[in-house]
Amino acid sequence: MTVNPANATEVAAALRQYVADKLHVSGIVYLEAPTPLGRGMDTRSYSFHLNADGLGPQWSAPLVLRLYTSEDQAGKAQKEADVQTFAVSQGYPAVEPLLLDRHAAEFDLPIMVMPRVDGKPMLDYAMSSPLKVGSWLQQMAELQVALHALPTANCPLERGASLVERKLLELRGVHTGDTDQARALEWLEQHKATVAMEEIVLCHGDFHPLNILIDESGKANVLDWSDAVLGDRHFDVARSVLIFWIAPIIAESTLERVALRAARGYLQWQYLRSYRRLYPIDDQRLGYWKALHALGAWQLVTRVQDPEGELAGVAREDAAARLPANLATQLQRLFWKLAAAI
Repeated sequence: MTVNPANATEVAAALRQYVADKLHVSGIVYLEAPTPLGRGMDTRSYSFHLNADGLGPQWSAPLVLRLYTSEDQAGKAQKEADVQTFAVSQGYPAVEPLLLDRHAAEFDLPIMVMPRVDGKPMLDYAMSSPLKVGSWLQQMAELQVALHALPTANCPLERGASLVERKLLELRGVHTGDTDQARALEWLEQHKATVAMEEIVLCHGDFHPLNILIDESGKANVLDWSDAVLGDRHFDVARSVLIFWIAPIIAESTLERVALRAARGYLQWQYLRSYRRLYPIDDQRLGYWKALHALGAWQLVTRVQDPEGELAGVAREDAAARLPANLATQLQRLFWKLAAAI
């Protein structure tokens, strides 16, 4: 029976049995039972800490379980583990997995186990010290530029067609029945030459302050590599900038929404300014990728908010409850505004 990834009790029982079977260790107890760390559309993360004779130092340390919510995500889990391992091998501040199991029998799902790193999300620091936001954005830009400067010769990610062709193929595969989304996709097809020629770098794909942990010494660790790709670095920068636009809309607290909305324009401007100091940006390329990300977000929101659509289950219901009813309309307007500026 598949474990419910949202049920901490089920996860705790399955995890203890899994480790016992995997390491042939008995008498495992929790010093810290699995505690939710975060949730996405297709993953759940839990912190935990085990204790038993014979576990060894790696499994006796505080750990994180990344639990994929459907068994068909084995390939995605493998890709995420491989790219994290590659990034660490290049000296980049990521977390190397302790274990990747494409089908953990006790869960009937793919799982990844990683060392738990100290720190808080960069966003927490920025919200608690607004006067230092500029320095946090500078550090974020430095981390992204360092990522884009890594050699890619041995990177495990696919190369194949250009990134724009791969991303347009993904967008074409989404069927929402929205005719305006179809027109937006047609516009992207007509203007894809803007980014067709590319300097290939490693892109994180979801680079933002919630995915950057900072410890008390200021050391950073970049998390959540599930959307990593090889391609145009402007794709990655555009994603970060678009997240600054979306953040005030989907923030969980009223205080965060007000603060982020007031600062949205400054955050986008300051981040791009910080990045440009280290690496030039082509505004046409950036604009195209921002429009493509806007359409991707628009499609996703439409699917999440459709109770009769292809997405189903707890993850969809959680996401739908957190999203404003008019978010799809706001993303539609954003897309055409971005398209008009190119």
